[in-house]
Amino acid sequence: MLRHATHLAAPNTDIEVRVSRQGAEVICSVTSHGPGIAPTDLPHLFERYYQRLGAERRAEAAGLYVSKALVEAHGGRIWVDNEPGQRSTFHVALPAA
Repeated sequence: MLRHATHLAAPNTDIEVRVSRQGAEVICSVTSHGPGIAPTDLPHLFERYYQRLGAERRAEAAGLYVSKALVEAHGGRIWVDNEPGQRSTFHVALPAA
């Protein structure tokens, strides 16, 4: 998620990382400020090879696909909140120990 955030962030902007416990889950959120993600790409972000993306973005999407598989294998979930032109936030929720 951090690598993806660095690609989405506008130059010289901060990337925010937050970790919190909410009920039975620990949630890690990574926010990058920049152009965000095109609304047409959102439904496909976690697909293994989304063909609409260029070669570099396909590699990033493959990384998100692997991240999703790993998170789900540990009983968690992953999702993104997106504000086009402003920011995108990726969240991972895992069961708390």
